[in-house]
Amino acid sequence: MYLMYRISNESNISKKLLKKVGLLSIGWYSIVESGYYDEVIEKINYLNKYEFSKYFMELGQKLNYDSMTRNRSYFLYNFLRLRPSDYVVVAESGVFNIYKVVGTPYSNSKSTDNIRRYDIGFLVKVERVFEDVPRSEYLTSRLNSALKFRGTNLVLDDWESDIKIVMKNIEKKEPVFSMRPIKNNIAKRVHEHILKKLDENQFEILIKEYLRKIGSSEPKIPSKQKKNSRNDSIADIDVIAPFNKIGAIIYVQAKHHDGVSDRYGIEQLIGYVL
Repeated sequence: MYLMYRISNESNISKKLLKKVGLLSIGWYSIVESGYYDEVIEKINYLNKYEFSKYFMELGQKLNYDSMTRNRSYFLYNFLRLRPSDYVVVAESGVFNIYKVVGTPYSNSKSTDNIRRYDIGFLVKVERVFEDVPRSEYLTSRLNSALKFRGTNLVLDDWESDIKIVMKNIEKKEPVFSMRPIKNNIAKRVHEHILKKLDENQFEILIKEYLRKIGSSEPKIPSKQKKNSRNDSIADIDVIAPFNKIGAIIYVQAKHHDGVSDRYGIEQLIGYVL
């Protein structure tokens, strides 16, 4: 099962339990206090959600709890149906978290006295898969709409494919609206054009204009006859780009080829500068 979950009940302690201890919780400590917690958990094993709803409301009448309504029964039913290997998507403002269920739900009657001070009736052990993921970057539009549901939880089994895509994208660090594939494709095409369509002189002009675009004061292509007199034998430079505002100069030894330049190209560059 895939379950969307929104922490609203006892939010401060519930969030601490989730992020620090790995316990997802829901309310209904009143059921625990009444002693019906084992019966409620047992009913989940053989009642569907509509049958459970009827039982839940009848129990509410017996205990004189007006809050035990049909809609709220569905939220508790979904929670108590969680089983190991299920996934829970916890919605928060601006972010979401994904947890994997590693236990079965149990009542707060088995918890410490510290937790019993709060309206937390049932808990389940989970482990973190992803936390604090930006909703705007990784959620598909369909899944983002589902996470806007204002109730405590919502079964997302129909969104399984969306959730798997989201998890894969998070692992690869590729936002759903990532520009990376587009940029990579553009870079590949530009690279091919430079190699196939430009000669060495045009390549140097392209570099010069690029350096001008990023802020060089007056980039230039020096005469091929002009070398550093101290290293005439090897010195060679193709583009000089001063950046006056930051007091820097970029020297370029342009090599119009694919792959890695040999050592001689580096020596030409160093020979000019030194």
